[in-house]
Amino acid sequence: MAEEEAGIFVNQEQFSCPICMDLLRDPVTIPCGHNYCMVCIKSYWEKKNQKSCSCPECRQTFSPRPALNKNTLFAEVVEKLRQTGMRSPTIPGAENNEVIAKEKQDLVVFCQQELRQSQRRCQQVIKERETELQDLSHAVLSLRSSAQAAVEDTVKIFSELIQSIEALCFEVTGMIKAKEQMELDEAHGFMEKLEQEIAEFKRRDAEYDTLAHLDDKTQFLKSYEALCSEPELVISPAVLVNPDFSFEMVSRKLPHLCEDIKDLCQKKLEKLSKKVTILKFIPTPEPKIREQFLEYSGPLTLDLNTAHRNLSVSSETGEVTCSKISLSVPDHPERFDSYFQVLCRESVSGRCYFETEWSGKGPVHITVSYEDISRKGKSTLCAFGHNAQSWSLVCSEDTYAFWHNGRETKIAKMQWARRTGVYVDFSAGILAFYSITDSINLIYRIRTAFTQPLYPGFKINTGSSMRLCYPL
Repeated sequence: MAEEEAGIFVNQEQFSCPICMDLLRDPVTIPCGHNYCMVCIKSYWEKKNQKSCSCPECRQTFSPRPALNKNTLFAEVVEKLRQTGMRSPTIPGAENNEVIAKEKQDLVVFCQQELRQSQRRCQQVIKERETELQDLSHAVLSLRSSAQAAVEDTVKIFSELIQSIEALCFEVTGMIKAKEQMELDEAHGFMEKLEQEIAEFKRRDAEYDTLAHLDDKTQFLKSYEALCSEPELVISPAVLVNPDFSFEMVSRKLPHLCEDIKDLCQKKLEKLSKKVTILKFIPTPEPKIREQFLEYSGPLTLDLNTAHRNLSVSSETGEVTCSKISLSVPDHPERFDSYFQVLCRESVSGRCYFETEWSGKGPVHITVSYEDISRKGKSTLCAFGHNAQSWSLVCSEDTYAFWHNGRETKIAKMQWARRTGVYVDFSAGILAFYSITDSINLIYRIRTAFTQPLYPGFKINTGSSMRLCYPL
């Protein structure tokens, strides 16, 4: 009976980390199903220093590196075993058998409780996923309806555009024909006048010819006198025809008009295409581990023209230090003149991630701000976090607080670090701050609607310094 009772106990190796060979601490289960201490597997992968990683046991590879989440159920079982102690499978004596039986019963009760909790979690996940599925189904119908409406609007607008082009064509051709008719009417008028003059001069020329052939001198003189009494023929000014007159000029201009319209349409289409491209029905999942955040990182440069006179700024190293001594720098319309603040030159758009590290007693403010934040005077319109143009995380020794529009949100005690990561998803309106140690831990996260480009900025008190960490 003792052997049967003892047989339910497992070997310690089943609860040991294959890397450190000790009982699991903060156990994590990787996708292949093997369990490790979180610190051990993370250290193992970091030593490999590769984009892809593998399981030390079965050598299965994963790319990208999977997120490591503590296996709560497994951790509680291991902790229970740690408290009760690992037993040998063969312990002689009836008393020991009773102990084993009691521990067995305790373990069964514990596992049953954990099983019920896991089942409740499973049922909760099912409920949440069913709700998500229902929401997604409704969203799909809305997507189709929205797309159909957009297509119909597009067809309508382009039909109107085609009608406008056709109307423009009709107007231009009508203008050409009207000009043609006007010039033809004027030309026909000159032609009729010229024909009349020619006929009159031909008649007079015939009279001259007849008179010249008269032999009777008396008749000649009488006819000549009568001819001379007629009014003298008026010679109208010569009609000068423009030899270069042609509608070819219009034909040459029309291709340019066509190209201008095409260019305008192409530019508008490119802008429209960008807006359509950034539409995300199912957005790309947010990063979870630091390696995923780093994919959105890039260099940032401190803008010397914005830095307060008491801030010593190095645009090369990305470091800014605050001292009691004001620097001799020229005034600039973008410079903060009352608060020890500085902005970066680059704005962030799309998804962006950057890290900073500070030293000194603090506090320091890590901020994202609109460019139109006020710079002059002691008004709160200039102070990071105290207006609608800026969002600021205030870091002090061991504590954090978040400020926006003059309202403070106190943050509960958590793992504190001097290095801070900032993640922005502009289109989704997400701003998140993380403490960076051996792991990345969320400090504070908000979701809002950004209406202007965001510029990273910092406020530093005397005796403190801040550094932009890049490359990371």
